[in-house]
Amino acid sequence: MRHETCLAEGGWKMSKIPILAIIFLLEFLGGCASTSRDKTLDEMGKSAADQSGYQVQWNTSITDSGEISEEVRKLLQDNLNADIAVQIALANNRHLQATFEELGIAHTTLVQAQLPDNPALDASVRFLEDGAGEVINFALTENVLSLLLIPSKKSLAREKMDAAMLKVACVTMDLALEARTAFYAYQSAEQFHEMRKSILNASEASYDMAQRIHKAGNMTDLDLANERALYEQSKLDLSAAETEAAEARERVNAVLGLWGKDIEWKSEKRMPEIPDKEPGNKDAEKTAIAKSLDLKLARKQLEITAQKYGITKTELTFPDLSIGVESEKSETEVWSHGPALTVTLPLFNRGQALKPAAEAELRREWKEYLALAVEIRSETRTAVYRMKLARQQALYYMNVMLPLRNRITNETQQRYNAMLVGVFELLQAKQHEIEAGAHYIRELQNYWIARAELEQILSGRILKSSPHRGLLPVIQREVFGEFAGSREND
Repeated sequence: MRHETCLAEGGWKMSKIPILAIIFLLEFLGGCASTSRDKTLDEMGKSAADQSGYQVQWNTSITDSGEISEEVRKLLQDNLNADIAVQIALANNRHLQATFEELGIAHTTLVQAQLPDNPALDASVRFLEDGAGEVINFALTENVLSLLLIPSKKSLAREKMDAAMLKVACVTMDLALEARTAFYAYQSAEQFHEMRKSILNASEASYDMAQRIHKAGNMTDLDLANERALYEQSKLDLSAAETEAAEARERVNAVLGLWGKDIEWKSEKRMPEIPDKEPGNKDAEKTAIAKSLDLKLARKQLEITAQKYGITKTELTFPDLSIGVESEKSETEVWSHGPALTVTLPLFNRGQALKPAAEAELRREWKEYLALAVEIRSETRTAVYRMKLARQQALYYMNVMLPLRNRITNETQQRYNAMLVGVFELLQAKQHEIEAGAHYIRELQNYWIARAELEQILSGRILKSSPHRGLLPVIQREVFGEFAGSREND
């Protein structure tokens, strides 16, 4: 409420009780808002981590030096795989820790919402024209409406705090997926690098043999030049593979928050093979909708908008009312006391445009909510299909194309040794075998990334900005387009 009381000598006796009542009320309200901050923040951090499905520790220390923890250091001692990379990223990525600080901001908003407006102190002095003295006025006022709206503002702040926890959970899941896909990309690049090393060694041995055959007079200059061209190209390909692997490793370092000596980690060089069976994803759409954090966040935003509208409507419907006790010292040195009232008159702004604007905003957010649900269903179906296709392609390369290309190369080599085909046919067969191996590595990477993305969706997070959204056309173009062209050249 809004109270006015005399603060000058002479008015104390009559206003002592109202003053004590005001002080008690304000202390009580302030005390309600000053709950245990550390305990509340710990609970908020745990709730956000639980909603993401990952074990995450919020580091609230203000003296974070950027050094890794002992837990992370122990993880780095083993050969890293995708799961360990995710654990390190969630424990050590400072971007994630910075996002957690939004919970602290949301908590302060909640505390602020429980505090009443500060009382206003008004004072005035009026001097009489005849110089006989002056009139002194004092007033201490509190806004009634601000007190009545505390429960509504507190409820709104709690909704915002829940939204902040959902946002942190979403960022946590995004980071986990980013760490996993970055690690798979690194493993893929390492396998390319390993393959290019093998190709270079084979090309070098082949070129040495070609030089000896040419020296003996059994190979033309053109055939020798072709062998050397393959050898020199293998050097360039190995250099490019080294660069790709180095860049992929640095991307992992950035996501995991590693620097200094900690970047000297070791890992499993090869991606896992395709498993015999996939985890069940029956009713994938239903699961994605039920667990969607994005839908929960959209609904939370709807509730926040509705509560904002209710508070604003109340403020415009009910005038700004201030009540209290006013004390005045007259020119005769006599103090007088009485009630005081201040009210705003809603003559111009009565919220005429508020209702249609608020209703339009609520309709817009509701339609966005429905559209998001459709998008999640579509994204889930696409992710399921994308993973199945990537699995089929990887298995096809492993079981059909690689053995076939290897057999063609071996038979071509035998025919070349018998001088039944030229060196060009042999080089072409080797090139196709190399391309098949490269395609298999890429398809294996596509599979594990597609699987990780599907698991992300089924855990409650849609892939709004996934860099692999257009993976299906790329797979079809790389596999069928380039390979079809290669067969035409045969």
